[in-house]
Amino acid sequence: MVSLIISDARCNDLIDSLPTKLEEQGFPFVWEDESQGLLTVGPITEDIESGSSYSKIQQTYFLKIQCDDELTTSISGDAILEGLNASGQWVGINDTPTIEHHSMLFLQKLDL
Repeated sequence: MVSLIISDARCNDLIDSLPTKLEEQGFPFVWEDESQGLLTVGPITEDIESGSSYSKIQQTYFLKIQCDDELTTSISGDAILEGLNASGQWVGINDTPTIEHHSMLFLQKLDL
């Protein structure tokens, strides 16, 4: 589960700027239902530093963006992470700290 609450920024402005921020980062995305705030981001593939069990991590986010009021925006959803192992196979990552770490890095890159 990914979640973020943004205050003191106009909700509609934030939603309108989100596609630009995703494009600037090179993140593929699709509005599944823009009127409902349903957005899929990914897959995002990143190389991982040596010493990890995986050489790459692939991330996909299924987000719901909603205006709680004019100046409060909630972003929540699910994250799916997979790692490329030494055998060249993508395997699901279920380690909560790893998911939280990569999810927070993703949200920070958006600079909301």
